[in-house]
Amino acid sequence: DGWYGSDCSLQCTNAVHCSNNALSVTNNDTACVCTCEDGWYGSDCSLQCTNAVHCSNNALSVTNNDTACVCTCEDGWYGSDCSLPCTNAFHCGNNALNVTSNGDFTGCVCTCADGWSGSDCSLQCTNAVHCSNNAVSVTKNDTACVCTCEDGWYGSDCSLQCTNAVHCSNNAVSVTKNDTACVCTC
Repeated sequence: DGWYGSDCSLQCTNAVHCSNNALSVTNNDTACVCTCEDGWYGSDCSLQCTNAVHCSNNALSVTNNDTACVCTCEDGWYGSDCSLPCTNAFHCGNNALNVTSNGDFTGCVCTCADGWSGSDCSLQCTNAVHCSNNAVSVTKNDTACVCTCEDGWYGSDCSLQCTNAVHCSNNAVSVTKNDTACVCTC
């Protein structure tokens, strides 16, 4: 192994065929094949992966696969070359407390400010829009607005009313709501 040519007189070597940057050198009957060391790529392992050239100086690390460099972006940057910044203005509508890269560096993740929700913090949590004007407070979780309904109202958007006729057979002195249901006081 490592020899090639019509009479097997040519030898594949790291120095001659792989720029001294190969883990191994083999032949495929017609030419030498280099398996490059980490950080090097190209058919002869002569091309070096660098943060400045391949990752816009925004990478935590730069490695190689068989044909190209692979950037692991610093937090706040994304894209194959880490050249795209995660910004509040562009990704989160200026409504985020924090903007970070997602796990595979293909996009950004917004941590929304109070009163805002959605993946891009574009959903404003309001009593009128999300709680049918029947909430004592409107907060947000990671993905949606959360209504705390006024007494006598229930449902995820506070649109359902506890009534004597519907919930208490018209025989209640008062109708209130607890966390999960309407409560009749006879």
